[in-house]
Amino acid sequence: MAKHSCVICEKSLGLSKFKIADNNYLCNNCFRDTNLTLDDFKSKPLRNMTALEIKDILEENKKNEKLLQEFSPTKKISNFIFFDDNKGKWIIPSGFGKIKNQKVYDFDDILKFELLEDGETVTKGGLGMALVGGALFGGTGAIVGGVTSKKSNKGICTNLRLKITTKNINKPVVYIDFIKSKTKKKSLIYKSVYNAAQECLSVLQVICDRNKEDARDDTSEILKYKKLLDEGILTQEEFDKKKKELLNL
Repeated sequence: MAKHSCVICEKSLGLSKFKIADNNYLCNNCFRDTNLTLDDFKSKPLRNMTALEIKDILEENKKNEKLLQEFSPTKKISNFIFFDDNKGKWIIPSGFGKIKNQKVYDFDDILKFELLEDGETVTKGGLGMALVGGALFGGTGAIVGGVTSKKSNKGICTNLRLKITTKNINKPVVYIDFIKSKTKKKSLIYKSVYNAAQECLSVLQVICDRNKEDARDDTSEILKYKKLLDEGILTQEEFDKKKKELLNL
């Protein structure tokens, strides 16, 4: 039997190994360092991931460690999601509010989101979505856009989760699980968790609306500097530098 080695660390492999694309393998340690979850594999199974994709994930995880050290939440919605408004970051903690090894996202990573109850979309919003059927929620006083009223009339909820679609190629979809077992909708637990879910939606929509305004402001600034370039007041080099600054390139 041919012996295999880990495509990342090149250590010899025994019986315990993880197959990826192109007939390559990962050792236990390198697989653990990817921090990949079952939800990640729904987007792309491990067997379809290339060695280059795995290396990119590991490199991103190293950068994420520094971001984790700098992360300081300014707002927490229970233990479901934390926001650092000063740095424009957010994170979904693991059980009991722990953030170790969790992915740190930028505010502008958020593309869209939807609250799913037993597989059906209850509410959705996101970047550039119109405020249709908006509703005010709790202490945030924020408006959730793109609302669809499909809340189930069943007396029991078995699954309530928030799906967030991001720009991150390695983590294009992340979930916040609020309810994972049969729960009566008249119970205090359901009402409390549902309110937390609505607050999450509310804050995410505020962030998306802010991102849209920031993008509009950047476009206006670029057009202003383009006019100065056309008039010969700025050089091409000066314009390119300013454009990169505005676009965070």
